[in-house]
Amino acid sequence: MPTLTMIEKVNIQINQVSFASQWCLTHSTWCAAHALQGSATLMRECAQRNISQMTHLFNFSRKHGIIPVVNHRLPEYCEYSSLVDLLQQALDNISPCHQTLSELESEAFEHNNLSAGLFFESLYLQQYQESQLLHTALIEAQAAQRQGADLQQIDSQLLALLDKMIH
Repeated sequence: MPTLTMIEKVNIQINQVSFASQWCLTHSTWCAAHALQGSATLMRECAQRNISQMTHLFNFSRKHGIIPVVNHRLPEYCEYSSLVDLLQQALDNISPCHQTLSELESEAFEHNNLSAGLFFESLYLQQYQESQLLHTALIEAQAAQRQGADLQQIDSQLLALLDKMIH
């Protein structure tokens, strides 16, 4: 059975992942409006991964009789001057999610709750994959930007990278 602290952190995680998902969806719209289809695809992929994680967290909550309280904090729509800024913000948004999952995993194992520990470990690894995807995209965008590529050229490179990494 999860501890009270774990229950609180699961609720925090649900809200962090919900916000990250909404942020990605909002900014996939920004990308599409600027004809950046690769970046829009990347943002939708991240949003889908977050929604999947949120579903797993809701199932965990239901299984343990936890009733999550979801805040309806919507992200502000921002204009970005570069894809580097957008990708950095996406990484910044999932950083708290990663930290909370790490804490949940540690606490579960400390309390000898093997099933919860393994559950949080699997979510942590999924979150890590998402952060690696964004980090790799960020590095590619930074390199392309340093070489003088414009938004559309950087976006094309990101789409090619995304195709390789996801498929």
